[in-house]
Amino acid sequence: MLASGGYDGSIRLWDWHTKQPVHSPLSDTLLPRVLACGTISSDRCLVATGDDQGFVRLLDPVSGEQFAELPRGRRSPVQALSFSTTADGHLLILSAGSVWLQLWDVTAATTPVTLRRRSEVRAIAADGTTLAIGDSEGVSVLAFHG
Repeated sequence: MLASGGYDGSIRLWDWHTKQPVHSPLSDTLLPRVLACGTISSDRCLVATGDDQGFVRLLDPVSGEQFAELPRGRRSPVQALSFSTTADGHLLILSAGSVWLQLWDVTAATTPVTLRRRSEVRAIAADGTTLAIGDSEGVSVLAFHG
């Protein structure tokens, strides 16, 4: 699945193989700055959106309904989002406030682990055991255990 966001606040989900929309567009109340798709169980996925005001919403792509909204810790634009599945659960990793990373356990809805970087975070990616962080100083690769 591929997610795309439009200037009108709509979010479209696409079948990667057929290059066709999965269903009618989802809508978010604010213009999404970043999007990420991820699984939270063997049969369920979510779309995460982050905006310029620091809001992060989790949307159910099947129903189109909002699954959850994460508490806004920093009122800075969300720079990057990434899902990761670990042995202990399902994480949403987000960057907001330029040098801050937060790791949220989506399934348990627990308070995030917060990491502070020395320079502005521009991109993140995770695969369950490794977290890659692209920032103003280059790329860092960290081992982590959800």
